[in-house]
Amino acid sequence: MLILGPLRKLKPSPFTYASKWMASKRTFGTVKMIMNQHKADELILDKSGKKPMTVQHELPDPSKEPRRNKIYFIAFVVVMGTSLFGIFNYEKVSSPIMNSTMYFLRRSQVARDLIGKEITFAGIFPWVKGPLNTMKGDINFTVNVSGDKSEGVMRLVANRDSRHHAFEIRDWTLTMKDGTIVDLTKDQSINLRFN
Repeated sequence: MLILGPLRKLKPSPFTYASKWMASKRTFGTVKMIMNQHKADELILDKSGKKPMTVQHELPDPSKEPRRNKIYFIAFVVVMGTSLFGIFNYEKVSSPIMNSTMYFLRRSQVARDLIGKEITFAGIFPWVKGPLNTMKGDINFTVNVSGDKSEGVMRLVANRDSRHHAFEIRDWTLTMKDGTIVDLTKDQSINLRFN
């Protein structure tokens, strides 16, 4: 019976190193050939199969078509201005002062006799003209209102000295289409007050 001694670790032969070196050289040569035939951005495609814009492409010149750029700029300014005015107007329409004023207007017997019941803002988009600043105590606005009989323009003027004082109603009128002005502060059926 033969007793085998411990096997020594086999050292890699010189042929193994040579084969690895040749394989790496062959791979590097293939990559170099591909890179020489194609640019870097040509090797990258998005999901749609189009080449994405990289730093190798020239950026668009904004002064190339000045007329079109002017039209785009004017349209942008108009849209942004309209949006800002719409936001400020919405704040006025939804303010507590406006809600209270419309509530008392609906309860006013004089207003109900003139423009009818179901009193609300006239038009699809109500537009409040004039300041409605409760922080500064400055209220002087007009808004179109309508009922089931007619339409009119409501005006409210009120102010206060400080935040610790209540608003003092200076003017609260309803102007009809024929020019008739009705003083709603004299209506005995309601008593408009703001804290």
